[in-house]
Amino acid sequence: MIFIITSLVAFILFLAGMTWMVIWMYVSGRPAVVTSLPEVTTDVVALGVAMVIAVVALIRYLKKPDKGR
Repeated sequence: MIFIITSLVAFILFLAGMTWMVIWMYVSGRPAVVTSLPEVTTDVVALGVAMVIAVVALIRYLKKPDKGR
């Protein structure tokens, strides 16, 4: 149980970091990967959806009864 919770929390933090990096690269004007606003929007929406799914999975897992373990 602790492994699944830790994995989900780490995945959520990873997605949050990736979202921050994509936005920061666009705002700072670095020509690395992010070159246009539609690309940033697509990336941020995809990362946001993945983050919401991971948070919902974490909440559902925490609400599930432990079944005597």
